[in-house]
Amino acid sequence: MNELTPFIPNENAKGYPELLKRLEALHVASYSLSAGLHPCVLEEVAKGIALVNNYYSNLIESEGTHPADISRAMNRDFSSELDNQKKQRLALAYREAQEFVLHAEESVDFAHSENLKMIHEAFYGAADLLPEQLCVTDIKGVQHQIIPGEFRILDVEVGLHLAPAPSDIPRLLNDFYLNYRVLSSDLVLIKMMKAFAAHHRYMYIHPFLDGNGRTGRLLTDAMLKQALPESYGLWSLSRGLARNNEKYKQFLARADQKRQGNIDGRGLRSESGLVEFIRFMTETALDQAEYMKNMLKLDRLHDRLQKYVDYSEESIPNEYKAILPVMLISGEVKKAELPGLWGCSERKARDIAKQLKLLGLIDDASKFAPYRLCLNSKMLSFVFPGLVPVKN
Repeated sequence: MNELTPFIPNENAKGYPELLKRLEALHVASYSLSAGLHPCVLEEVAKGIALVNNYYSNLIESEGTHPADISRAMNRDFSSELDNQKKQRLALAYREAQEFVLHAEESVDFAHSENLKMIHEAFYGAADLLPEQLCVTDIKGVQHQIIPGEFRILDVEVGLHLAPAPSDIPRLLNDFYLNYRVLSSDLVLIKMMKAFAAHHRYMYIHPFLDGNGRTGRLLTDAMLKQALPESYGLWSLSRGLARNNEKYKQFLARADQKRQGNIDGRGLRSESGLVEFIRFMTETALDQAEYMKNMLKLDRLHDRLQKYVDYSEESIPNEYKAILPVMLISGEVKKAELPGLWGCSERKARDIAKQLKLLGLIDDASKFAPYRLCLNSKMLSFVFPGLVPVKN
């Protein structure tokens, strides 16, 4: 019998009906996020959440850097302090892997070992990483080279968990794929359950020498995106996991355990432990979806953006307030409409728009394209209170 069994809980498992109810609540909460706001605005929110995911996923590994510093690094503005610069470079590498995951075709099945390798390679193969960031030191002080996209050939121990032998990885990942691959017949709730169960089983296998945590969270992002294509990306699972990091580790360890007697399922691992882990992940995700649901209510979002103008340390033209309702409801504002909205000449309107664009508050795709709302990294902690720490 495969040591990863059960892959998902049996319908008769204790707590299964309640687990389905919580997964349904997550589905409803997540789906409702995409209602009420223009797709252009939601696209901008998703860009901000990608930065948030980046920050918190790296923070779980004690290497998180603030979204504002990630944005600086994206503009090749690196910190003069080496430790902070390394974190920025890790964030850029993580962004490469995010881009691979978020923009992959719908047909890509991330449960397949080759696609897991590609996530890992996108991260560790990023050009921004320094040579010393491609090495890991074992408990004996011996350094080992991390090979992007290659499974480990060494035994590893994570906390109290001794990961399976390297020779077992291909077999385990083959069974992993067969049980967690995307099936057209899968209901949404089953897809979500698979995503959370796969997260643990992937972490149990621990297929790479390093980077398994980040790759595992990206895998879960990818699977949830396929389960919730219209709404995933508007809330951050990694934020929830970072805020409950100790519980996250405890529930991972609980699901590692072997079956606890005849009433604990029929697999080699504890079925109740897997149920508890999926429940924890579901509740963590639901908390984040509910938080963003509250943050994205149109009237409240509008009010916070208005107040951002009043309280920002930057000198923001007050005309910005006049175009906010148009951009929030219509998704964009035509350049020819600006003089009328602002009651000024065309030249004055161009000057104001140029200043707003330089401040990262609006943007356009071309000279003749309309302006769209921007939610830059400096705004995130104000517009979405508590989403990320305030940048000092």
